[in-house]
Amino acid sequence: IHLYSNGLALSRTVAKALYSAGLDEIRLHSFDLKKFRLAKEFGWSVGAEVACLPGQEQMLNGFAERLLKAGVEFLKRGLNNRGF
Repeated sequence: IHLYSNGLALSRTVAKALYSAGLDEIRLHSFDLKKFRLAKEFGWSVGAEVACLPGQEQMLNGFAERLLKAGVEFLKRGLNNRGF
């Protein structure tokens, strides 16, 4: 079971309930590294999905490095190739 979330309501209590329900992957639309670290504590496959507007590539590259250090498995970025 996987979940897409902005992570705003992700707390330890919520994560425990999701774990008990059988969640095995979570994809967060967030820049809050604490949420990614919390998700990794439950052994889930954790990914990030974020929008990236032209001119934000350097910021996103720095964020990607921090995600990698936090153990996040993948980063999917959007909007760059759509002319926005």
